[in-house]
Amino acid sequence: MKVGIIGGGAAGLAAGYEFIKRGHSVDVFERAPFLGGQASTFEVGGARLEKGYHHLFMSDQYMVDIINELGLGDTLQWITSKVGLYHGGRIWNWATPWDLLRFKPLSLFERLRLGLVTLYLQRKKQWGKLEHVTAKEWLEKRVGNNA
Repeated sequence: MKVGIIGGGAAGLAAGYEFIKRGHSVDVFERAPFLGGQASTFEVGGARLEKGYHHLFMSDQYMVDIINELGLGDTLQWITSKVGLYHGGRIWNWATPWDLLRFKPLSLFERLRLGLVTLYLQRKKQWGKLEHVTAKEWLEKRVGNNA
């Protein structure tokens, strides 16, 4: 079968790879002059910056397996996150649970609640039951409007 995929981002490329493994012919159509979609980068001051906030957790086993399957496992680097959150005229570190606990714009209760919901989401395996609700609705119900 000949398959056409619209979009050369991570999802489109992964889908194309799966079709090829099953013996299909694949064409990927991408409007931009590069692949990677929001996971691609652009140059700023001589360094590369991601177009969108994308990351790979060590627990993202499916992606790690694909990287290894493609023979790129030895190029995968686990780099300490330098994520920040701009709020109230300053940049707050936003990479560890300790950073969340130090985030004073939220009350201690809100910080703990957000941390527990984050822990729950990191461990959730089946997402089908969440398909009927938006992320905004789901989060507001569980962590409140401030968080």
